[in-house]
Amino acid sequence: MKVRAVIFDFDQTLVNDYPQHTRAFLLAAKKFGYRLSKKKIQKKFGVSAKSLVHELIPKMTEKELEKFVDYKENSYRKLTREKGIKLIPNVLQTLKFLRKKKIKIAIASSASRQNILLDFQKTGLSKFRIPFIAAEDVHHTKPNPEPLLKAARLVRVSPKNCYYIGDSKYEMIAAKRAKMFAIGIHTGAYSEKELEKNGAKIVFKNFKQLEKFLRKQLTPC
Repeated sequence: MKVRAVIFDFDQTLVNDYPQHTRAFLLAAKKFGYRLSKKKIQKKFGVSAKSLVHELIPKMTEKELEKFVDYKENSYRKLTREKGIKLIPNVLQTLKFLRKKKIKIAIASSASRQNILLDFQKTGLSKFRIPFIAAEDVHHTKPNPEPLLKAARLVRVSPKNCYYIGDSKYEMIAAKRAKMFAIGIHTGAYSEKELEKNGAKIVFKNFKQLEKFLRKQLTPC
C-alpha cells in the first residue's frame, strides 16, 4: 500500500490525559450521586464522553446526561489548566519524521474541540497545525468510521492510503470499518490482544517502536 497520510487518535495516543479524564469522570459521578469505578471508566475510553456515560449509567435522562457531561468536561479543563498535561513519550519525534517525509497528518478524535485546543496549547502541539476532527464535527463518534473518513477528507487522501493509529478497541473497529490500515499503540487501557482482536493489523508498545516501523515503511530501499 502507498501511505500518503497518518491519522491519529488523540486521547492517550498523542497526549497522556487518561489521569485527568478519569479524575473528571469520578468528580462528576460524585457531584451527581453516582458510583463509577476507575476500571469501568477506562475500559470505555475511546468513545465520546456522552457515549461513555450513557453506557455506564443508562438510566440517566438526556437532560441529566448533558449536565453530567458538561460538568465532567469543565472539570477536565480545570485539571489540565492547573496541573498541565504531557505528550506520550516520543510523539514529537514521530510527528517531525512524518513531516520531513511529507506524509500528511490528521487527528480523528472523540474528544471535544475545546479539550483538543487546550491540550494543543499546553503541550506545544499547536505549532504543528494539525487538522483535526472532534466530537462536534460528526453525527456519529467512534467506533463509527465517520470521524476517520472526515479526517481523511480533510487531508484529501483516500482511506485506503491511510494508516490509523489508536490506543483503544473502538479505534481499531473504526479503522477497520473505514478500510484504513489499523495500527494499535499500547499506551492506554487496552491490551495488545484486545487491540488485535478488534482489528489492529499490528500493535506497538510505544512510539519508539512505531517510529521504527514508519521509517522502514516510508523510506525507499
